[in-house]
Amino acid sequence: MSEWERISCPTLIVRSADGTIEAADARLTIERLPGSQLVEIADAGHDVHLNRPTEWRQAVEAFLGGLQ
Repeated sequence: MSEWERISCPTLIVRSADGTIEAADARLTIERLPGSQLVEIADAGHDVHLNRPTEWRQAVEAFLGGLQ
């Protein structure tokens, strides 16, 4: 079991649609961790939170708002 698969809390991955992590790799990553969520933000570089802060914040707030 990998370190990633040992995570036991809800997990959010926010990636740039144009980022360094390939979309297929990001999808495989969340498939390995039930309860995780992937959000892709267009037109953002590596630093999604700096390049697209409004969209990043919306993604984080939606994720946190959905937790019980």
